[in-house]
Amino acid sequence: LRGGAEAAVAELPQEAVPPNPRKIYIGNLNRRAPLSSETVDECRSFMQAAGNVVSVDLKSDRGGRSKGFGLVEFETEEGASKAVATLSGCLFANRPVILRPDRGFDPEHYKQVNEKREAAKAAGATVRRAAKVYWPRCPRECRVYVGNIRFGTRWDAVREHMAKGGQVTFGRIIKQAREDADAPGGVRYVSRGFAIVQYATPEDAARAIETVNGTTLNGRRIFVRPDESGGPKKGAAGA
Repeated sequence: LRGGAEAAVAELPQEAVPPNPRKIYIGNLNRRAPLSSETVDECRSFMQAAGNVVSVDLKSDRGGRSKGFGLVEFETEEGASKAVATLSGCLFANRPVILRPDRGFDPEHYKQVNEKREAAKAAGATVRRAAKVYWPRCPRECRVYVGNIRFGTRWDAVREHMAKGGQVTFGRIIKQAREDADAPGGVRYVSRGFAIVQYATPEDAARAIETVNGTTLNGRRIFVRPDESGGPKKGAAGA
């Protein structure tokens, strides 16, 4: 649910709603794009390939922009099933759509999921405060971005590989917090697939871009370019 917690809660039914076998969920629409009657009509035409469509309900925020998902109701269960089987993954508005059967709404399940999400956010904030990483100051030209790093690769391996270009003084594989399925209410940090590497001099960084870019690290071809992000912020999660 997106578009503001209060608005989202206000839209939710107060009682349980059973799944509707004639209704399907459509996702991966262009979020934040303005919704219009033309968009709804185009979605209806797209879905008509599977059967007669009764209604199309594409969700939007208060500003009239798409939330990226919606519900489509067919005249028959067969039409809904055919849409999921034949149209999921097909392009609509230049995006592959996600289609699945309607799951209805269970207030108790929503409450549990929301409480778990809030607990994970609180735990993540605590962990981030306890594990802040402060990057040494340096000219922007001393830092490089290293992309396409295989998940599971350790920082030591990245540092050793990038040292082929010059003296590495600091760096981190950038990570993000994820809910830990094995520890309800907990979080774990997983790689985002890239690292920021800091060199002793701008010349070392330039040499790394020239000589290490396109080389193979842990079975994957990495790319190295100047860091254009302005440098990691204080407290950036990394390892």
